[in-house]
Amino acid sequence: MAIEVFLSPNLQLARKANPKITEIRDAFKLYNETGNAGLIFGRYGEMLRPPEAMFEELNHIHILQGSPSYLRRLQVRNQYERKSDSFLVFCPGFHSKDNVLMIDILWEDAHKRTEDMWLMDEYIKVAKRFRARY
Repeated sequence: MAIEVFLSPNLQLARKANPKITEIRDAFKLYNETGNAGLIFGRYGEMLRPPEAMFEELNHIHILQGSPSYLRRLQVRNQYERKSDSFLVFCPGFHSKDNVLMIDILWEDAHKRTEDMWLMDEYIKVAKRFRARY
């Protein structure tokens, strides 16, 4: 079965003003299908706080930004070592892990912003709705 990547309502709206979101979605689909992080993705991890984030399988992957030469230098590192302060927040479907929802893209200060429990609760609500369907 092919991977299907969905955008949250907020990302659907933001995509109209920021075509980079479509580029990230396409690269994320390829990453899920092949495991190839390319020049765009770095470290991958689960969201551990609050506990409900783990139940809804909230995850994040670092989005690498910078000059082409900087990105090429990062590419020689293993994926775990490729870090940034930009995240793609996502979750898989409950019934089918081949359905994935891109919940949000935190372009800057991602580590600090994910400490905001109100924001994490909003992500959990979005994930619950998606996972109830998929």
